[in-house]
Amino acid sequence: MNERRNVALLLLCAAAALTDGLNVDSSAAAREARVQLEAAAVFADAAIAADGQHHEVDVVKQELPIITTAAGEANASSRHVSGPQPPVHPVQARKVSSMFRIFVLCVCMYGGIALLWALFWSLPEEHAYKANGKVALLCVTWASMSVGMQVLNKTLVTKLQAPALISVGQMWIAVLLVGIPSYKEVLDAPKRQLLIWLIVPLFFAGMLCTSCYTYQYMSLSFYTVIRNLTPLVVLPLERTLMPADMRPKVSNMVLISMSVMLCGTLMYGGGIGHVSVIGCIFAFTNMILAVSDRLVQRRLLTTECTGLASSVCTVMNNAFGSIPALLVAGATHQISDMASPEKRASWTDPRILTLLALSGAIGIGICYLGFECQRAITATSFFVLQNFSKVVVVVCGITFFGDPINSPLAAAGLLLSIGGSFCYGKAQMSLQDQAANERKLIQSQLSSEPPAAQKAF
Repeated sequence: MNERRNVALLLLCAAAALTDGLNVDSSAAAREARVQLEAAAVFADAAIAADGQHHEVDVVKQELPIITTAAGEANASSRHVSGPQPPVHPVQARKVSSMFRIFVLCVCMYGGIALLWALFWSLPEEHAYKANGKVALLCVTWASMSVGMQVLNKTLVTKLQAPALISVGQMWIAVLLVGIPSYKEVLDAPKRQLLIWLIVPLFFAGMLCTSCYTYQYMSLSFYTVIRNLTPLVVLPLERTLMPADMRPKVSNMVLISMSVMLCGTLMYGGGIGHVSVIGCIFAFTNMILAVSDRLVQRRLLTTECTGLASSVCTVMNNAFGSIPALLVAGATHQISDMASPEKRASWTDPRILTLLALSGAIGIGICYLGFECQRAITATSFFVLQNFSKVVVVVCGITFFGDPINSPLAAAGLLLSIGGSFCYGKAQMSLQDQAANERKLIQSQLSSEPPAAQKAF
């Protein structure tokens, strides 16, 4: 019953948010169409005026990179040092993902999943498809939330241009969704353990903020390719910091797959023609913070903070993590920029607020359903599910944001990156199975030895 309540609560929150957003989306879409038509008219006038000029520009101005948004927006990857930027070309404007298309994606995806869950709960307990249906629904729901989270984050960062404030909003939503049902557990938690746990929100906030900043500088496809390089950061750290008996093993297949992922990333970056150095810095910083967050939480949950429930840890991470995120937002003028007419219009747009609320609910759903999926399926199946979600994210990036896959080199690099990621996971699982078999063999050999020999070993 608790599981049904949790899943139903997440789906109801998503449905309510999407319904409110769709009510205002049609009129907003019409306004956006009028704005684009006006921009096209201005662009045509500028082109006519430019044709009348009879002088040539002798010096090519150096271009400086700025914050990138969705692929296809006017001058998103660079701008000239001098002079105003030309209006958005109508062909480029068509490549910008509209809010309405994002809402349609979410309604179709989460609405269909909600109907499937309703159908599943209506089946009698003795039905033949009850057990297998639950596993399939868990996997589909988790994959849809994993994909939806990245699409929503990219949309929010593109529209609001305030990565730290978006992280703060998502954290506050998580505090409300988790803190209200579990407030008694938070109040009854050991105070000393809560104080020790306060180090974790710093890593948690840094991980969320750097992730949103990366979305601002990178396309979804390139971010997926960069994330596949996580083993290149994680493996050296774990082999350096973990105890000798817990260090991950390395095989030839592991090294080959990591080399394939690295080659795929370089090929994709060379194929798209423009790579944001700042975006790469944010992406690798996010990897380091994510690994540090995991290692710190693992250490505390197994030693100093064993008495803290998962819900208490979630509330602590999001409540106290919002403080440093707010400081970053203030230092980068994201809070003061909200008072400008353009930013105020975006922050008061019901569609954007709907997507923000939905992203906060999905973030909680990913954590909960991830645990449930790992209980219901094998590690291999969950790994395949993760790689399938990566492919869907790339498809969404190309479809909704116009991610550049405009050369055979970029396409080949993307395939190599995803293929190398799959091979790396398979190699790691093979090493884990080999280690488990070795432990069973040692235990079987020790069982025939005298108790003194077993104790000495």
